Amino acid sequence: MKLNFDHIKNEIMSPGNIFWKKNNGSDVLISKKGDVLNHQFIKKLVTADCNLFIVDGIDYDHHNSMYALYVKYSEELLMRDKIKLREELIEKLQVEFVGTSKSQFEFNQLAWKFFSKFNQVETLAFTEKDSALFKRHLNVASSYAFCAFLLGYYESSFLSNLFTTTLKNLMELGDSIHVMSLKEKIEYLRMQDSFNEGDFENAVEFGSDVQISKTMLFERYDGSGINHINSREMSDLEIVLVALNRTYGFDEDDHTNVLSEIMNGEIKCTDRILKMLQRVLIIRSEAQVASA
Repeated sequence: MKLNFDHIKNEIMSPGNIFWKKNNGSDVLISKKGDVLNHQFIKKLVTADCNLFIVDGIDYDHHNSMYALYVKYSEELLMRDKIKLREELIEKLQVEFVGTSKSQFEFNQLAWKFFSKFNQVETLAFTEKDSALFKRHLNVASSYAFCAFLLGYYESSFLSNLFTTTLKNLMELGDSIHVMSLKEKIEYLRMQDSFNEGDFENAVEFGSDVQISKTMLFERYDGSGINHINSREMSDLEIVLVALNRTYGFDEDDHTNVLSEIMNGEIKCTDRILKMLQRVLIIRSEAQVASA
């Protein structure tokens, strides 16, 4: 499909594989799906009337219709009507992502459209720091905001703030550590079922106690984390954030999308919260079957 620059000008990552068909007939891949977009280079090619096309791109019409529904939901004041719109949104999310091969990348694209309040300068700073680090943290923030939505957090302003502050807090973590070492340390931490005192010896490198606490990266359900709080003392959202930090690393091939993984019991969450999330999605699935 021929590339429409208007479709990608506000995207961070390439929504599909973008090719340049040169005059000699050869196809040159200029942006792989999921890679950080070089808007300046692509715009230069578009201005020069080069033949650009996109393969395996996201369904913009569908994403736009879901976003329009979310805007309607956000602006609705009557709780009765707001609940109906919420149910419709969850049903669409269930159809789109549960039991499908849709990737976490496409889920993130939708989350960015729904919740992001970052400007282009802030976004560019994130991707320039390290694209793999940004993608990992975006996985966490996107999944976190949508899980909150499933758990009944209704206010769109709260969800946007949750998404934005989570991504910002994670990206600011470990600013003084070389990025390759930072990724290794994060990967080590997320793989631990339980912590010992030695795991916190270099925690100061990650930032202040307040910064570290906000990310929940150093917490575990058994209370062995840096603040020694267990799952019974955590809020529902704190439990989810611990789970998502443990679930997402730097290997993109490890995952489909968070909603499928919730339904399959693949996120490292407490049974109580996992069942709450599954129950919401199962109810929507059964409603679809009943209406068929």
